[in-house]
Amino acid sequence: MILIAVSAWYSAFYIPVQMQRALTHVGNGAAPPFTLQPISQSPVPIRFTPGKILVLDFFGTWCSPCIAELPELERVRADLQTSRDIEFVLVGTNSGGDTPERVRAFVQRRQISLPVAFDPDRKTMRAFGLSGFPNLVVIDRTGRVRLTHTGYNSSETSFRRDLTQLLQSL
Repeated sequence: MILIAVSAWYSAFYIPVQMQRALTHVGNGAAPPFTLQPISQSPVPIRFTPGKILVLDFFGTWCSPCIAELPELERVRADLQTSRDIEFVLVGTNSGGDTPERVRAFVQRRQISLPVAFDPDRKTMRAFGLSGFPNLVVIDRTGRVRLTHTGYNSSETSFRRDLTQLLQSL
């Protein structure tokens, strides 16, 4: 009985926390220069703007964890809607056969309200040293990369709360 209880705790709590720690990197390095291609009809931040926080989420239309993460990002954005200095951008790439048109159609079909940009040939992803999907990058008001987070797991029950708190603290 004790072995079952310890195994359940290990699987339900310890492993998800350790996975989140391994995939999350907090830093203070300068963001590399980058420019994205806007593809949504609303205004899209395509580069860092001094005085604003920028949250980039690199995703693929074919990526299940990316799709699962999107509602959480929209909730974080809604939670922070009064903070006009925090900008969110959903960034598609040509990975997995995605094109700007395919990403735009995906966003429309799923009624995603986040601004959307495209990173041709994953130049911006490589500039940040990223690979895989999804990848979240938070750049603070001074152009410093404060967080990179790789992957998404719905068992990360604190994802929304932690991201919201980080953004409010910057």
